Amino acid sequence: KRMRKADSARMSASERKKFQCVVQRPFRWIYRDIDQALAARLVADRRFDPVVARLIAARARELSPDGPLSETALERFLSPALNTLHDPFLMADMERAVGRVADALRRGEKIVIYGDYDCDGTTATALLVHLFRFLGHDVEYYIPDRLEEGYGLNRDALELLARRGARVVLTVDNGVTAVKEGAYARELGIDLVITDHHQPGPELPDAVAVVDPARNDCPYPFKYLAGVGVAFKFAHALLKALKVDADRGRTFLYSVVDLVAIGTVADLAPLLGENRILIRYALRQMRENPNERTQVLCNTWGVAARELSAQTIAFKIAPRLNAAGRTDHAGVCVELFTTTSMRRGEQIALELDVFNEQRKELELRILEHCQRFVETQIDLEDEPILVVDGDNWHI
Repeated sequence: KRMRKADSARMSASERKKFQCVVQRPFRWIYRDIDQALAARLVADRRFDPVVARLIAARARELSPDGPLSETALERFLSPALNTLHDPFLMADMERAVGRVADALRRGEKIVIYGDYDCDGTTATALLVHLFRFLGHDVEYYIPDRLEEGYGLNRDALELLARRGARVVLTVDNGVTAVKEGAYARELGIDLVITDHHQPGPELPDAVAVVDPARNDCPYPFKYLAGVGVAFKFAHALLKALKVDADRGRTFLYSVVDLVAIGTVADLAPLLGENRILIRYALRQMRENPNERTQVLCNTWGVAARELSAQTIAFKIAPRLNAAGRTDHAGVCVELFTTTSMRRGEQIALELDVFNEQRKELELRILEHCQRFVETQIDLEDEPILVVDGDNWHI
């Protein structure tokens, strides 16, 4: 509309072609089917704003995948409650997993938690470190180096852990596809207990237990837990198996739910079902009664605890935590979440701030390289999809 005929006359032929190319390709909007009767009923019965009613009606299938949106499903979405969490023993292999770990605790065997280098993996690792400390058992953890070792279990790490006397390796946020590594762990005399949330392959690893709600044969009702959510479920199950006093166990689980929120939001898990329940409770706790971990993060990174939300976790906290695995080593994140010294926690948080600045500088340099390449080498009319690479780019 802003282009006048005079402007058009001054355009070169190629500029006119580009302009016509843009205006002749309008967006094609795809609208969800909305149950208009449900939206109207929400306005009439619950006095919802019409916009909110339409949003809920549009998400009805997500909130109630098995049929029409019931009052129970709607109430669980609007008022998530901890007492509606599912029994962790509904997960396939959970009984075998906690049984082997409970035996290791009774025998005083060495247990190593094998985590991942992203935010989900480090929060899950920290959660289980706190669990074993709570149970009075010394435990070690291992986070692979992202650049040197890559993702998941690897043979060299398993050899190292075997030499150090590990009898049980408990994975979090990885392991479900580690078929060869699982067989090698068995050769080394390591009992492998896998907790994960990723999609398994056609064959499960040879492990004592493979706890993963994404397994096709797993009857667990909620399939979208992050790795830290599965670790939380494992902790709950182990406390029950060891017959820990219910009040003590509940207090412990409340104390680590902030880690569940950080890891779940950072991993972009859908905020529905059990994720919504755990994150809602965690955010309220972090805002109203922040523990030392939360205080360190907020004070160092300029986040107001009373304003904590899924958005602030996603854009202010998670990038700094993920930066460690990209520019240094993610083990410092586990230390941040498990140290008993606020001073040490503040030092690590400041280090993570530096790592995050380095990450942003690296990304900016690569982006600028891409832009220069596209501007000088590419005709966007002929190349609608671009893949650009460069020498010595950070992996």
